[in-house]
Amino acid sequence: MCMVSKGFRHGVAAAAVCLATAVGSVPVGVAAAEPKPTAPASSDGGLRPCGKNPAGLQNQIYFGTKVVEAPRTYATDFRRPDNKDFCSYNVARGNLRYRPDGLTLAIPPNTSGANNAEILSRVAFPKGRRSTVRVNADRIKGLNGTVGWGVATRTLEYPQLQVAWFFYNDTDSELGKLTTQLKPIAEHLAGGLPKGFFAMVKTENNLIPRVMPLPMSLLDGTHDYAVTASRSGTLFAVDGKTVADFDMVLSDTVRVIGYDKPVPLIFQTWVDSNYWFPYPIKQQNPAGHSYRLERFAEGPVASTPTRF
Repeated sequence: MCMVSKGFRHGVAAAAVCLATAVGSVPVGVAAAEPKPTAPASSDGGLRPCGKNPAGLQNQIYFGTKVVEAPRTYATDFRRPDNKDFCSYNVARGNLRYRPDGLTLAIPPNTSGANNAEILSRVAFPKGRRSTVRVNADRIKGLNGTVGWGVATRTLEYPQLQVAWFFYNDTDSELGKLTTQLKPIAEHLAGGLPKGFFAMVKTENNLIPRVMPLPMSLLDGTHDYAVTASRSGTLFAVDGKTVADFDMVLSDTVRVIGYDKPVPLIFQTWVDSNYWFPYPIKQQNPAGHSYRLERFAEGPVASTPTRF
């Protein structure tokens, strides 16, 4: 994600990185530079790029959208570009395609290099709100890389990093086998191994994220995935059923060194060809991979469904 964000990666996946850190690696995300958007304009499907912050320290540690609006209710069916509520953050050959059945985020086959397709919201996500997205992830399994959707602060300043994601992180390389050997330690520290498909939460000033492993079958076909932030915790639901309930409370905003305003959580979703352990490591993919966003709604908990 690449944004966290999947940052770490390009988005924000540094949270997985952190768990790896907790089991004996170097600190996550902070030293890893965020890839710059390099995909040609035609790859964004008409969704304008998020842009970059002005030069300076903040451009090294915050990779959110340049303009974030106050919280409000909004929704889309992803059939056409929505430049009011979203922006694109593609890297290399990652691409977006709008069609009558929704928005497809895709990366092509690759033998080297990192590709990333990603969109970010331009609307802040504080406590008391829910973000629900309908996803068809049939073409994700077998990806050597990461995929995610949820909310994040998109900062590389790790203590201030916050994420609440449905997150896929996997590889069939030797690195994946090495990761699996750390499963007992990861389960003790964070509740699960950051490999496979899982729900993940990291809150401000907590160095170790919490994860809840989820069955890979939840990536079969189309499902509605919801993240709810409350004053008592963070809840994840699939098709209206709770799959993870953490007592970790997300802050509405965080302060990032060198940045002139509070950084809020925003919706983020991405696919890339990096495996996170503990830094983004480029992986080979003999086939391309993609997933489709079909519906989205975000707003107050009372009026935003966990299932469409």
